[in-house]
Amino acid sequence: MQTPNLKLRQRREATPSPTMAKRSMTRAELAEAVNDHLWRTTGRRRELDAHTIARYERGAVRWPGKEYRQALCAVLNATETEPGFAAARRHQARARDMLAVNLFSPFDPEHIPTDYLTGSKTAGRVGRSDVDKVRYAVVAAAENLHGGGSASDSAANHLRAFARLLGAYAAPSTRQALREAVGNLSGIAAYSAFDIAAHTEAERRFRFALWCADAAGSWELRAATLAETWPAKPPTSATPTEPSP
Repeated sequence: MQTPNLKLRQRREATPSPTMAKRSMTRAELAEAVNDHLWRTTGRRRELDAHTIARYERGAVRWPGKEYRQALCAVLNATETEPGFAAARRHQARARDMLAVNLFSPFDPEHIPTDYLTGSKTAGRVGRSDVDKVRYAVVAAAENLHGGGSASDSAANHLRAFARLLGAYAAPSTRQALREAVGNLSGIAAYSAFDIAAHTEAERRFRFALWCADAAGSWELRAATLAETWPAKPPTSATPTEPSP
């Protein structure tokens, strides 16, 4: 039985609405503020909505992802414990989420698309510092989304350079974070290609972003990638490929 997260609801209701005087922040406003915070701090698009905030408040999700927890705390001016987040059984929940993502995946999560590794020597081992480098590249690429062909080429080069890390040895949590970070970079590379009407390249990069999302077990990245490609035709190939530079 779900136990409502009254602390989160009370924290939200104690936060003034940014649009209505003398009113509490609504769930939709909180979701929008979290998305805005993540965009400003990470360069990644998120699609948190009022429905998800309601699930948090009902207790259906007691331990949101790290970035969402941090963003919620920043928006609500709270510590991580004040909104009532509980870490109990989060590892089991994460495993169930990953399984659920993989059940919907058209790809083999364990088969890294080889075209992204062509001409690159696979790294032997990766750690959290490597993940941070990819995340930095994501922010840098996001700031240059509308830079024309050079921006698309730069994003593609970064993507190829970091894709080789996917075949290296890594701790499970690091591997998951790396796949998600590379997926975010691939999504931005796809968007930069789309911006110059390079639609074939954009589609291939979106496919790789979706593979990364499924391999990482990340519902958030999967949703963001599909949202970017809508109303494009859903992927049908089980092996996404990267176009030649």
